[in-house]
Amino acid sequence: MYPPQAAIFFLLQDNPRVAGWFLSRQIGEVRFVESLSKGLRELGWQVMVQTARADALRLVEEVVKPSNKKLLSRTLFFLDLTTVTDFYPLSQWETMRCRVRILDFFGTNLNSSKIGGLKLAQFWTPYPTSNNTFLGFTVSKPHNLPRKEKQGLLWGKEPRYFTRHSRLIQELLKLSPLHAVAETFEMPINNTNGSLVTHGLLSPDSWMRLVAKSSYLIGFGDPLVGPSALDAISVGTVYLDCTYTTLRKLESGAEYTSQHPYAQSLGKPFSYPVHLSNLSEVVATAKHVLESPSNLPFVPAGFTSQGYKRRLQLLVQDDFCDEAILHGGHTS
Repeated sequence: MYPPQAAIFFLLQDNPRVAGWFLSRQIGEVRFVESLSKGLRELGWQVMVQTARADALRLVEEVVKPSNKKLLSRTLFFLDLTTVTDFYPLSQWETMRCRVRILDFFGTNLNSSKIGGLKLAQFWTPYPTSNNTFLGFTVSKPHNLPRKEKQGLLWGKEPRYFTRHSRLIQELLKLSPLHAVAETFEMPINNTNGSLVTHGLLSPDSWMRLVAKSSYLIGFGDPLVGPSALDAISVGTVYLDCTYTTLRKLESGAEYTSQHPYAQSLGKPFSYPVHLSNLSEVVATAKHVLESPSNLPFVPAGFTSQGYKRRLQLLVQDDFCDEAILHGGHTS
């Protein structure tokens, strides 16, 4: 017998050589999903994760049977932009569609005909957008924070993020030591005094300690809207947000004016916009941060455990279903 409410995550992989959905995702996407599954369990939902296509199809067939109308009305299907296209051709799609929620890390603004007839409000995002539904994720303030050091931290694990910014990094090194987790830099950097410290990839705990010790975290345009910006602010580290010179448009129709518009919207002293092409602006901002008293740790209300849980409790009550669908009829 099914519980009153069930959440089914379809985290499928078309490529059988990939072991699982989580292995092919960035840490931000994983945290987005993990916060949701944990929150649903805390609200009393049964959470099931299907990673095999055959098992997923069998489960869909069971839930959308005409004899299971009550079950369908108490079930939510969670997919992402990649996996949802596998379900469009199914004969059950029209029936299950209103109970589908898309976990969409970057946001979508496409015509309904391109997204299987879904409504844009069925797309749940980690940050507020003008078209989709804001879900968020949880940000926790670590305990026993280390003492702040007068140092900067370069955000990004891949050397390509920094390729065009060797001159800027060289100027920032004149102000303070810099730390990075990229193992190599594909550009010339004069580091004879060892002021640029490269750590290589770190565990999440070690990364957070490094973030907490640093005076500022600076983005170089990617990764887009990663959680590290809010993690930095949560431990009193200032985030310098890379503002784009031209609007960045994604295939999903989402548009970005900076690497992390939400973090930038929190304003000073938590976040400062910077244009990487304007060296004097970036250097002056970093200098100001280094010379200012450290911020207190701050987590926006919507990203606390309580705030997240309250919002999730409301979102799962949203109804996009026509009565005819849930009672076995059809809509035109």
